Amino acid sequence: MELSLEAYRNIVKNVRSRADIATLCRVSKGFQYVAERALYNTLYMHDVGTTMALCSTLAQQPRVSCLVEALTISLSVTSGEEDSDEEVEKAEEKDEEEEESEELALALAMSLGSQLESDPGPTSSTGDPSTAGPVAGDLPAEYWPSISRALQKTVALKHLNILVNGPFDTSNTWIFEGCTFHLQGFHCDLDWNDHLVNFLRTQTNLHDLYLIDFNESQESATATSTVVPPSIPIHNTPTNTNTSMIDTTQFLPNLSKLECTFSEAALSLVPNRPVTHLKTCFSRTDMTEKRAELYLLFSKIRRSTRRLRSLDIADSSYTEAFSMEMLRTVVATAATSAELRYLGTVVLPIGGQQSRLKAVLLIVEFLAMFFSVLFVTYSAFS
Repeated sequence: MELSLEAYRNIVKNVRSRADIATLCRVSKGFQYVAERALYNTLYMHDVGTTMALCSTLAQQPRVSCLVEALTISLSVTSGEEDSDEEVEKAEEKDEEEEESEELALALAMSLGSQLESDPGPTSSTGDPSTAGPVAGDLPAEYWPSISRALQKTVALKHLNILVNGPFDTSNTWIFEGCTFHLQGFHCDLDWNDHLVNFLRTQTNLHDLYLIDFNESQESATATSTVVPPSIPIHNTPTNTNTSMIDTTQFLPNLSKLECTFSEAALSLVPNRPVTHLKTCFSRTDMTEKRAELYLLFSKIRRSTRRLRSLDIADSSYTEAFSMEMLRTVVATAATSAELRYLGTVVLPIGGQQSRLKAVLLIVEFLAMFFSVLFVTYSAFS
């Protein structure tokens, strides 16, 4: 007896175990259609062995890889220390992630009717945090190539997170060569270089971007420091990741959310794009240089084609004087005061009645702008 598509979806939606969803894939064609989409839509890969095994499956099974819309690949090194509650908690979280990865690998194997084997070398499920992950730099030679082959097959991918925590080689951005998907969200812990820039140039639908690295004047290190496997085709690319490559309206034209650890990335990527959410941090520590960086950053924010709704600028050393100066700049800039709904950490003065009064007046002025915009918006829809 065939059920309606809605009935199949309701049944699968209430199944919590991936292994059980995989079993449903083999019950009937109706269940297979819905269950496979639930099983493969979002994938999390944590430990090295399972990551390589799952990537191999995606590369060899186009019917499966075309169903993946969200993919997280996490690579972290084990410290081997157990002398604090924080380390124990991290070890427990690591065990849970490994169990989830192993369950996912088993589910994929069951749904495909084959046995998916992981390399037992670099991963463990014993609960011992000293063996829960690879040691620094100890990655199988096929780790990044297997990811590259999988990415080439995930043609419907919309959200990609590549998380790297540890002293690993992060220059392997050649893994994006040959990718045809169009992302909406991208978290990248890899180096900013030619391959990454050329990949981002193809991502015209991307609206949410996280960058851990940025260097617009960096000389290309592709030919000298990045070891690219012979099996990976590398196309001719420009020799420098300079400003001219990204200072065009065709580069990330729909970017609206940007989080970057260097303000230089914001200086290059905010202008001429509809950025409404910005999170970054000051690169300078000297007060004079930091003040110049502040004014330069806001001059670029003014060039966004949309007004900011969220602004968070971290600082290595928060001071009352500089926080007040930044708050005054926020209030005086239409691009940040008109529609801003979230402002990050601001250190307000607590000593001296006059200083407190100035801070309160600035906040009142800022709130007055907020409620004015809110009233106009409400009136427009009344």
